[in-house]
This record gives sequence, C-alpha cells and structure tokens, in this order.
Amino acid sequence: MYKVLSEFIEDSHHYKKGDDYPFSNEVNQDRVNYLAEKAVNGKVAFIQKIESQQPEEKETADMADQFKGVRSDSMKKALQSAGIEFSETIDRDELIRLMVEKGVTI
Repeated sequence: MYKVLSEFIEDSHHYKKGDDYPFSNEVNQDRVNYLAEKAVNGKVAFIQKIESQQPEEKETADMADQFKGVRSDSMKKALQSAGIEFSETIDRDELIRLMVEKGVTI
C-alpha cells in the first residue's frame, strides 16, 4: 500500500495528498517505482510505501475497540474477577492492553 504525498492525475483519477494508491487493486510496478522517485517532480516523490499493520497488531487493535465505551472501574472488576493482579494506579490504556492480552471480556 502507498500513500499519496503530492497531487497527481492518473487514468482520469485525481489523487490528492493522503489518498491511498492505487485506486484499484492493479499495480504496475514500473509506474510505482516512477511515482516513488523524488526527482520526478523536482520536489518530493508522489507516493510513499507504507507498512501495513501485521495481522496480530490489527487483531489486537480490533479487540481493543470493544473497550472504548467501557468504564475503567468495570475493566478493573473484570480483571480482578479473572484473578489478574495490577496496580491500582494503572491507566486506561494499560487496562485495555491487559484486558486484550489476557483475553478478559466484559
């Protein structure tokens, strides 16, 4: 996957800064290499390769989403019920990480 760094038009599709490239799933590697070169427009490359999330990272992020509306005290009670110890000063992000890591649900 690539992100557009500088606007351009390709095959009547207008790519704007921040868009994903390519618009379709078809990728011509020579075209990608050309657009990724910094010297093409004299300033910056038109596109930049972005690293996709590893499947495990994406799964963890998706699992963490289930706790967005859950109060911290509810998560603490669930962890305690599961016999998981933690500091009473634990912050919300750490609570969510612990819930996901230990597979605790509410």
